[in-house]
Amino acid sequence: MARRQKETRRPPSSLRIIAGRWRSRKIDFAPTNEIRPTSDRIRETLFNWLGTQVPGSQCLDLFAGSGILSIEALSRGAAQVTVVDHDRLIIDHIRATLTHLEGIADAALINSNAQDFVQRAETAPTTPFDIIFLDPPFSACTGDRAANNLLLQTLVDLTDCHLLHKDTVVYVESPHDLDVLALPGSWQIDRQKRAGNVYYGLLRKCL
Repeated sequence: MARRQKETRRPPSSLRIIAGRWRSRKIDFAPTNEIRPTSDRIRETLFNWLGTQVPGSQCLDLFAGSGILSIEALSRGAAQVTVVDHDRLIIDHIRATLTHLEGIADAALINSNAQDFVQRAETAPTTPFDIIFLDPPFSACTGDRAANNLLLQTLVDLTDCHLLHKDTVVYVESPHDLDVLALPGSWQIDRQKRAGNVYYGLLRKCL
């Protein structure tokens, strides 16, 4: 009798919303290998950090992926989220999820490269955001300087654009310790932690 081939275990494709109006609801995300969703543990720490900054806030999610950061923010009372991703499949999937949750009215979904979105904002009148989620693919963040690290390059692009106000906080995830990265001169680390191979933290721009 032929031996049964061992089944390859697939990574989970669903996430749980931790708190707020959609607490404990599960959502799935688009079936693409590009997505590295932020874990429950990290999200819980992040939103504990943000605390009262979330209700009524304007949020920008520049590399949306699973969309869980924007969805969690809406669940916790954010007024509006702007969700940006270069993959049409991802944007369509997040739109379907928010429609199912009855939260689509509070979201703007944009199929665009994040850098293009930020660069357009340099010349277009734009309402600034209170919270920005910045979690690019780790495969594009291999170096410690902007020339070979998409996270750092995006921070450079954000520095002088109209997407920020003086109290904007930027959440980042990185495969490298934030302390070893050559952060653009106007950015400083407010809080940071590590979970496994993910370094994450909050950044603020110095005035």
